[in-house]
Amino acid sequence: MDTEVKSSVAQPSDLDVEFGRFGVAAPDPDPGTRGFVRALVADESSRLIYALWVDKEVWLYRTLADGSPDPDFAGGIGMLKWSFAGANSSRPTDILLQPDGKILLIGLAIDEFGQGKVAITRFHASGSSDLVFGNRVLTFPPQGALDIRAPRGCLQSDGGILIVNGYYVVDEGEESSAGWLISLRNNGELNDEFGGGGKGYIDVRFEGQNSLLSSVVVQSNGAIVVGGELFRVSDGEGVYFVALACYDGKGELNLHFGKNGIAIMDAPHASLKQLIAYQDRLVIVGSALAKEPDMIGAMVMIFNANGEPDPLFNGGLPVLTLFEEWLSAWTTVVAQPDEKIVVAGMELGNPGSVTYARLLLTGQFDNKFGNQGIRRLNQGTIFSAVFQRREERIVLGGGQGLDIGEACLYGILS
Repeated sequence: MDTEVKSSVAQPSDLDVEFGRFGVAAPDPDPGTRGFVRALVADESSRLIYALWVDKEVWLYRTLADGSPDPDFAGGIGMLKWSFAGANSSRPTDILLQPDGKILLIGLAIDEFGQGKVAITRFHASGSSDLVFGNRVLTFPPQGALDIRAPRGCLQSDGGILIVNGYYVVDEGEESSAGWLISLRNNGELNDEFGGGGKGYIDVRFEGQNSLLSSVVVQSNGAIVVGGELFRVSDGEGVYFVALACYDGKGELNLHFGKNGIAIMDAPHASLKQLIAYQDRLVIVGSALAKEPDMIGAMVMIFNANGEPDPLFNGGLPVLTLFEEWLSAWTTVVAQPDEKIVVAGMELGNPGSVTYARLLLTGQFDNKFGNQGIRRLNQGTIFSAVFQRREERIVLGGGQGLDIGEACLYGILS
């Protein structure tokens, strides 16, 4: 599929030459340092806050809207280095921005044996550590968990913090998987009004089966929706399906959502990379198996607030995009104010290229963007996306180059 756009006049989907250096902003870490932008947010002033995982540390940056270092952050340096308490390696996985400008950093505190625990800390808007909140490592997942899914979070209207993560455990040769939905108060303490017995968390297994969690959002009515994958065995074969579940503020399953509280996308061999709430719609991206041809394609799907497939979006069906490589996925999604959805990801073959697209809420690709709605860039990876409203610019966070390349931000004209 040829998705290159050639024009002497800048068009939507082109790199914005006013961002960074000809559309690409790199943090320029120490020579020889390699990594990815693993989490990215934008504040009301369009400043960008993002995190790298470098030399077993978190490197946290803030830039101005154009991608240049912010002289008002971290003592004029524009970046800081951080480690979670007691960790051999500190891996950033998400950033949340509070209304007061404080920055919440979520990640994994990994010990010398590779065992990770969910960790969270908070910084003032200036970049100084919030000593009242502290450097917190939680007791999740349980001891012995393997292959931990990166924890993600979101904020509630009262300032509460929600975090999800998924994990595998092996007990007497039997493998199982599950996820936690963790509720913290604004000060970082477990919410004793959430979960049975005030534990501050609940165990999530879609339909009581093996499951993994990837995302959590809060709808306008306060309902909590988590997204991930449900594992089923069909005809002797294990198959993953994308699933959503809805809970109230106490951690009780909302049985009016989907079917008995669970919504399942009818597409096999699927994965969920990100879930966002947009106008009380639930937008999910990831990958799924196409029936014809037999290929894994990049997937985007919309459910309504009640957990039902949105009939206005592609007739209630997922939109699957097949590229030249057998395995592709949208890894991130962001909604524009004009009711358009930008998705981005990677074609996971050789050499692997950054690919992004824009869709309308009907499920059609926006033919005013790229080549019939889709655009490719150079070799690289994408994990995060934000929209700068004032500049009307899409910013993608990841890396450029083969394998583990140079961390960078791409500024895209919308």
